[in-house]
Amino acid sequence: MNINVGDLIHKILIQYNATADQTDDNGSPLEDWQSLMTVYAKRSGLKGKLFYQAAAVQAESDVLFTIRYCEGIKAGMRIVEGSETFEVKVPPIDLDGRRMWLEIHTWQVLQNGG
Repeated sequence: MNINVGDLIHKILIQYNATADQTDDNGSPLEDWQSLMTVYAKRSGLKGKLFYQAAAVQAESDVLFTIRYCEGIKAGMRIVEGSETFEVKVPPIDLDGRRMWLEIHTWQVLQNGG
């Protein structure tokens, strides 16, 4: 995997839902997003085969974030970059198997009315 540290130009905040297993009186899930970590990432769109597979499910807002390897990131968490929010779709992928880089597949969470 050929990633340069200079490619990590996007400052992102990774968050988890502290109330993920709780619901309100109506049965709706509660959301209490807490900060897990702030890191720098490379941001890119899907390419090649992944793009065409994702396009089949209207994934035009899919974004890949590549960060230095760390533990604790799981599907269902979210990434905030500026005013944009992205949901982590699947567990991050250790790109080279050497615990150097993680690729995080996300999709953009659109605000109501957006």
